[in-house]
Amino acid sequence: MLRQFILLILMLSTSLVVVAETAVTRAQRESNKGIDILPGNLSIGATIGMAGTVSDESQSEGTRTASLSISPRYAFDNGSAISMGFSLVQETEIERLDASNLSLTYTLPSKSFLNDNLSLGTSLIASAPTNGRAYRDESFRGTAGLSGSLSTTALKNSFPINLSYSLSGGKRFHKYRRNNLRAQNTEYFVGHTGVISKSISNFTVSASGTFRPTWTYQNVYKPTYALSQSLSYRAKGFSYTLSHSNGGSALDYQGDFDNIKPFDDYASQISFSLGYIIN
Repeated sequence: MLRQFILLILMLSTSLVVVAETAVTRAQRESNKGIDILPGNLSIGATIGMAGTVSDESQSEGTRTASLSISPRYAFDNGSAISMGFSLVQETEIERLDASNLSLTYTLPSKSFLNDNLSLGTSLIASAPTNGRAYRDESFRGTAGLSGSLSTTALKNSFPINLSYSLSGGKRFHKYRRNNLRAQNTEYFVGHTGVISKSISNFTVSASGTFRPTWTYQNVYKPTYALSQSLSYRAKGFSYTLSHSNGGSALDYQGDFDNIKPFDDYASQISFSLGYIIN
């Protein structure tokens, strides 16, 4: 247990593609401010976490990972912001350390859309090939794209619930059209993400779903999906999050949309993370 905790401190994790910041995420970020020691509008978030598959290791090749993430962010006076994310993740069973690709996001100022309760956000997204295995095995060289989001608060006067929808799309760049195993690399992607969340005092419960169509260089359609649910507690700059997630290919072996499952005995992951923001 001590060994896993040490590994936990040494790792970091973040998403490959960052979607536009919504009013929901802005509100969560504002409520999670920590010690104020950085100049201007600069903030740095750090998260450590443990995750593992829910299956019994005797029945499958379950994985356990320790992670650490660092995400600096600078907010400009006009309401725009630039942020980065980088991670290290270690599989504790085989002691393999992996870095993520470096994600870059420039978020434009949000605006009211149609009415004051509907917010429109846009972002420029990119990633740099800092993942060694992706750079070597997939000849991955980066990502560039755009993201937009709409967010609102339903039942605002009685039982407020935050709703958001994000649409992202872009191109991935590779040196070769196929990876080292001769599988086709994906070139174009589109992402649809919906989030519903409810905050009560310092607690937030949320659920999200993402459907991500992708196309290879040979124009082969390969959609993926991700579903997650989480419970978070935020106070004095700290955040504690317990979550469940599942995802993968949206198609089964016959090419039908029968592989989308909220829970899977072998693929679902349970994770716990501890985060802190310095601003």
